[in-house]
Amino acid sequence: MNEDQTLLANWYAALLERAVRLDDYVSERAADAPGSAGKGTNLVAALRSAVGKFARELHRDARRLFRDKQPSDNRLTYYAELLSKARAYRRLHAHVSFLPTPWPKIELHLFVRRVFEEAGYQWEGSPAEPDDPWTILLSGDFNFSHILLPDSRDAADAHEAPLLQNVLVLPAAEKDNPLFWPNLVHELGHCIAAKDGVMDAVRALPSLTNRPAADRSTLEEWTQEIVADLIATTLLGYSYFSSFVTFAVYSIPRALRQPSPKHPSPETRIEYIGRRLRATGSSVEDALTAQLQVEYNGRLKLDHEDFIVRSELFETLEGSRADGGRYPTREETLDLAEEIANLPEFAKFSPRPLTQLDVTIIHALEERLRSGEVIATRRCASSHEGFDSEREVDQRFEEAQDQLQEVPNAINHIFAAATLRRLSYAATRGRQLRQSSPPVGFQRHLLEEFCKQDASSTREILVECRPLVKQLDWQISKSIESTGIVSFYQKTGAE
Repeated sequence: MNEDQTLLANWYAALLERAVRLDDYVSERAADAPGSAGKGTNLVAALRSAVGKFARELHRDARRLFRDKQPSDNRLTYYAELLSKARAYRRLHAHVSFLPTPWPKIELHLFVRRVFEEAGYQWEGSPAEPDDPWTILLSGDFNFSHILLPDSRDAADAHEAPLLQNVLVLPAAEKDNPLFWPNLVHELGHCIAAKDGVMDAVRALPSLTNRPAADRSTLEEWTQEIVADLIATTLLGYSYFSSFVTFAVYSIPRALRQPSPKHPSPETRIEYIGRRLRATGSSVEDALTAQLQVEYNGRLKLDHEDFIVRSELFETLEGSRADGGRYPTREETLDLAEEIANLPEFAKFSPRPLTQLDVTIIHALEERLRSGEVIATRRCASSHEGFDSEREVDQRFEEAQDQLQEVPNAINHIFAAATLRRLSYAATRGRQLRQSSPPVGFQRHLLEEFCKQDASSTREILVECRPLVKQLDWQISKSIESTGIVSFYQKTGAE
């Protein structure tokens, strides 16, 4: 496959995974419906039928892409179809708002709690108030968001009003998808930046205070996103980069891909996130960072070509300010992100540094990754067993790999391992990789399996795809729970 076809196939695959997760979520709600014997209400039946129709269209179009001898010549046609499919999926997902909504699973709360605890961040009042200082809700809106609510303890009628907590919101169908959860750390970053004085320090920067009022108001909005991105990047490293890029490439509506009064463009955000990763010495696996960057650059190329075509048709294009002012430039935004990261108030989010032993193992594992032999990541520096060189790690590789499962493993280690596993997927038998099955992206593998099936049984195919989708979910959840990295090469009872 060339780069165009790979990007388009990955986009179809991302939509397929969304359909599998939505179908699974609706099926769960059907099983909970009283007196329905697992079939649910007419609303559930109609929604499941609509998801099945959506999957049949994906099946038809993806198979056409695989058969296309010149996909690059038709890339804008596929692009338009995929944009339409992405909009259709968001509309489908919105219908879950009419179904009874469950609370998120306990692993999600544990994930968020451990991310901040392991970074040494202390929640004010946490010893006396053991409950999490946030509330997580599921939503029909296919987006991640937060709601900042006032602390009623400061209100005059505090004895009458309940304590209002910060509210975090994630798409309902992604409730069991841990590799999308890092986006929620970004949303919580908004809350703690407002609470801990980071935003006050940011607003006092000369690069904001010296600007004209009209430009300053936009930049102040943008700084909220920059701060939340930098917090999530510092705490989760590569797994936040992967989660955000995946969401930006395949799920953000076209209008939100331009600068807006509330957000910098995803392109600029990805650039300063990458800079932060390199600056903090996080576990940045160069090969996979490049892979994600290629995907995003491919999407940018399609966006640009589409922009030119629509400009020639004299369409009204997104991205211009209604007041006629200008948005901050890319360079201004990148410089501001660097200023924010260097603030003393931001130091509390500093990640734990790597030891030289960690670095040695990382480099050896990266070489194995590039050669398609194994997918793994850094470990905690908890073992007394040392390796003096990458060659020694290579010679004693089983021992090095076993150290990945030592406990306790930090959340960012677990998620980095899982991210690598997903981006360089290989079929497995027991703990041994099949040498005849070179690694491909997990989504590509999922789409290929899907397209092999008969389109007449699409609903059944979605059900059959669930174990593929949920296997890694289960392994990550168990790893969070046990603080050990559950082997990503061993079949388990996830189904």
